[in-house]
Amino acid sequence: MKNRQGVTLIELLTVIAIIGIMTAVTIVYLGGAKNDKAVETAAREVASAVREAQNYALTGKNASNCIDGYTFNYTESSSNYSIRGCSDISYTLKNGVTFNGDGIINFSIPNAITDGGTIEVKKGTTSYSVCVCKSGKITEKVGNSCGAC
Repeated sequence: MKNRQGVTLIELLTVIAIIGIMTAVTIVYLGGAKNDKAVETAAREVASAVREAQNYALTGKNASNCIDGYTFNYTESSSNYSIRGCSDISYTLKNGVTFNGDGIINFSIPNAITDGGTIEVKKGTTSYSVCVCKSGKITEKVGNSCGAC
C-alpha cells in the first residue's frame, strides 16, 4: 500500500468546530463592548450638557430678568433630558441608553452655585455616573457611585 497524506473527516470537523466556537465568543464579546461604548458615549454627552447649563449660569446667557438659574432635568427610564432657563433646550440619548433615576441639577446665576448630584445612565447591566460636585467639578465614572467629590 502507498502512504497517503491527507486530512481525515474527523480532523476537518474538529477544526470547523474550533473556528465556530471562537466566532461565537468573539460575537458575544463585541456585543458587550458595543453596549459599554454606547453608555460611555451617553455619559460624556450628558456631562457636556450639564457643563453647558453650568456655563449658561456663569455667563448669564439670555437671563434678562426671566430666570435666576439654569436646570438640567432628566427622567427615570427615559432617554430625554433638557436644560431649562429662559428657553428650554431638549436632548435625547442614543442607542437605547436611558437614565437610572430622575432629578434636577440647579445652577444659580451668576456664580453657577449647585447642590451637586449624581446622574446615572445605563443600558442593560452597564452603567456610568456623571458626578456633579458642589465645587463645580463634573466627571464621568464607570458604575453607579460617585463617592466623595
